[in-house]
Amino acid sequence: MYLGEQNEFSSTFWLERRWIFKVENDFENLIYSIQPYKRNWYEYRSESNQLSRSVQFEIVDVSPEQWLESIHISDHIYHALTITQIYHLQISTSISLENLYKILLLLSEIETLTLFRLLFTNSTSITDEELQPLYLLFHEKHCQKLSFSDVYQMADVHFLMLICFHVNHLHLHCNDYNHIESFVGLILSHIRPRIDSKLRLLSFTMLNFANDMIEFLTKIIKKNKLLDDFIIEQVNNDVYIKWT
Repeated sequence: MYLGEQNEFSSTFWLERRWIFKVENDFENLIYSIQPYKRNWYEYRSESNQLSRSVQFEIVDVSPEQWLESIHISDHIYHALTITQIYHLQISTSISLENLYKILLLLSEIETLTLFRLLFTNSTSITDEELQPLYLLFHEKHCQKLSFSDVYQMADVHFLMLICFHVNHLHLHCNDYNHIESFVGLILSHIRPRIDSKLRLLSFTMLNFANDMIEFLTKIIKKNKLLDDFIIEQVNNDVYIKWT
């Protein structure tokens, strides 16, 4: 068990050198490392003094059907929390809503959640029993920024449509312009009638953006009257749509 001070590796010494602390779970081991700072999708227009809240916990595993049962991920999380507070959770493997809920309960301070792929009982829809616990967590402001890498089945879309009201920033990975156009139309038309929606920032990652991406999205939004007051900005391979 670590006996030093919590957050020792997120001290001014490291932050002044722009090095940040990362925790990684790779099935059998828990790996702690100090890495050079690299800007992430959730840091759009963020202040530079937020580096102290850059600690990330990444769950990486090649055997998703075994990892929760065999190594007790909760033990790894408890151990990590004795060393540092965790603000960003990245799950780089497939995970069920039930297991995701269990993990989020242990990490009450996380601000962002990055998902690779969700596992559902039925690939075309989500049962109330599956979603209700997770829905309540998001409703209680448990996590304000959500990224989803692999939206490939109807249940994924259903999940996004229910959760998007309760996050400030939704980030998606897309394959091409048609993919982005579909999500922009679906998500913005879905939240527009909801005055209680918290979503104010929608962003996308795509490997190759052309120079006309901003013009392309502007035309879609205006033609379909999806937003009134908005800005679109491209930052490297990410494009951000922000509105009031």
